[in-house]
Amino acid sequence: MIAVLLGMALNAQVSVWDGTAEPWTMGNGTAEDPYLIENAQQLAYLAEQVNAPSANTGWGYEFFSDTYFLLTTDLDLGGANDLLWNSIGKNDLLHGALTYFCGHFDGGNHTIYNMHVVSQGDRSNIDFGLFGSAKNGSIKNIALASNCNVDINFDSLGGEMETSLMIGGVLGQGSNVILENCVSWASVTTSVERIYNSIECGGLFGVLNMNSSVRNCHNKGNVNCQGSVYHGNLATAGIVGGTGGCDLYGCTNSGNVTMVKIDWGNDMGCVASGGIVGVTRGDCNVEMCSNTGIILVNEELCHYDFPVSSGGIVGCSWTWPNSTNLNIKNCYSVANISAITNSNDDKGNYAGGIFGATYGWEAEGVSNQMTIENCYAVGDFVADSIGGILAIYGTVGYDKSSDVLNSYYINTIESWNGYGVSLSDEEMKTQAFVDMLNTEEIVFAMDENNENNGFPVFVIRNLYGVEDIATSNEILIYPNPANNIINIGISDNARCDAVYIYSIDGKLVRSVYDNVNTINITDLNSGIYIMKVKTSDGTDITQRVVIK
Repeated sequence: MIAVLLGMALNAQVSVWDGTAEPWTMGNGTAEDPYLIENAQQLAYLAEQVNAPSANTGWGYEFFSDTYFLLTTDLDLGGANDLLWNSIGKNDLLHGALTYFCGHFDGGNHTIYNMHVVSQGDRSNIDFGLFGSAKNGSIKNIALASNCNVDINFDSLGGEMETSLMIGGVLGQGSNVILENCVSWASVTTSVERIYNSIECGGLFGVLNMNSSVRNCHNKGNVNCQGSVYHGNLATAGIVGGTGGCDLYGCTNSGNVTMVKIDWGNDMGCVASGGIVGVTRGDCNVEMCSNTGIILVNEELCHYDFPVSSGGIVGCSWTWPNSTNLNIKNCYSVANISAITNSNDDKGNYAGGIFGATYGWEAEGVSNQMTIENCYAVGDFVADSIGGILAIYGTVGYDKSSDVLNSYYINTIESWNGYGVSLSDEEMKTQAFVDMLNTEEIVFAMDENNENNGFPVFVIRNLYGVEDIATSNEILIYPNPANNIINIGISDNARCDAVYIYSIDGKLVRSVYDNVNTINITDLNSGIYIMKVKTSDGTDITQRVVIK
């Protein structure tokens, strides 16, 4: 499934890591001629080079700035043989060194299998993922298989005043990085008995700062975090745990996101989970993103200044010491959302269909601005305070107005505030509702194939790395759904050189070559398939087709 949905070679040889490292031998590191990572040993060499200064002291080592890498094969990183992967780039408290990968890594639409990342228990790294720390570069076109896991456990990091854990399947922490077409089926699990500052954990990325950008990234794996934080945030999410400046476009989460907060201290920051983002601490734009995974926050025996919150898209925004500007547009969540507390305090907890709650303090020069536009939320919510679109905006205890425009929630949610418009299940499954959401452009469409329980879906979306385009000006695939024949129409006098049809589990079931106009599908079983079309003028498209 991963291979098909990312468009990779189905029969590519998998390079299995033996625990050693060897230098790459091809390419010169430029954009036109990148270094080729041809086996697992060469990826391990990249990690070795970036992490080498860990025996020294000092902060901010930057490696491979403006250098380009291309992965040419699928990799098995040896977790089944008890090999542990050392994240590329690390934050080493034991030796006092922080190293960044500052290059551009293109995964070539390949898959990583059996990557096991675990904590060493000695503070030799606090940034975890395939990449630990990255800055001023990019990571794209890479997938993590379901047999990958990031499993971080510490007894105590309470003595380190500035200690924070940043954990993600693909990247632990990044600043001014571009992240595109990253997909994960991996599980991400964190358990820390005591930490002084923060734990921020995402299915794909832990923490992203300084104008980072995330496009067409998708999480299918479960994210589970349990921790006790004395001072700082505890945040989990499907895509990115925490942001201090990040834009997200075209991202989806279908993994379950759960968090348990255990009592320790009384000087907490926010405690939140979100389908796409856990906590924002600066400017953040989220557009054309969706969540279908369960979102849950559970606190046990906690007594501190702030409540807990869950949001279908964003869990919370944190307004101190910096201002926060959050814009959520053309997004939806179809999921159950809960924020549960076993505390005896009166702080409560909040669950919102799109957004949870804002934490922080009202202070001079510190503000929080938020707009939610053209969004909808469906699901069962459990919390003390529930909002169909958002639970509370403005600092908790100091509610203020927010711009919630043309946004809707299902009427089974007993929303306690006036944000958004309540509609019935039947109303939200109509063309009229789709037209209501499409105020500026055609973004939403009817769920004709019942992929989203009948609720609207995106017209053009990048599903696990493959563009799902209903029609193209140059290539038309019809009818869709199809019974016996699929037709290929091409404009501008081009011809269809090849057509490949893959089943949803990754098998090539049909290939046709040389001036293809029609394809006979009478012998194929009913279901969803991926079709690739290649034309004589170099145009390639990938489209889902449904065979009845």
